[in-house]
Amino acid sequence: GDVLRDMQDYINVLQLFAWRRLWKESIKVLSSMWYIDGCKPGSDEYHLVIVGLCDAKRPKEAAALLEEMREHDIPRQLKTWNAVIAAYAVTGCMDRIATLKLKQTLELDGQEPDVKTYGAVIRSCIDQASWKIAFQLYEEMISR
Repeated sequence: GDVLRDMQDYINVLQLFAWRRLWKESIKVLSSMWYIDGCKPGSDEYHLVIVGLCDAKRPKEAAALLEEMREHDIPRQLKTWNAVIAAYAVTGCMDRIATLKLKQTLELDGQEPDVKTYGAVIRSCIDQASWKIAFQLYEEMISR
């Protein structure tokens, strides 16, 4: 029979894979959960895999899982958004315009950006010498 019997087993495996940075395996486990009764993945399970992808510097794959969450009407947590935005900022895989759009999507999703959100977006702007936009974001952040 299956080694994984219930939701806690899946969570334990996802945590282990995230800790060991086994992102390919964690995506497979997450995908398999859709076919097991009582083990449909939710926000927390997606968050574990997304953070693992971000730690592995795979922000595009992490963003794809954010989109998958939207498609399945799974609430996307601010901490998950922040992990993806920060991964893009750290890896330089996304220009400042795309990073700003990701922040706007977060807001459209009903999330309120926090200091971590602003920090990552500002970093992206500074890394690309967009000082004026970085300062505008800083002013927006302190006015909230």
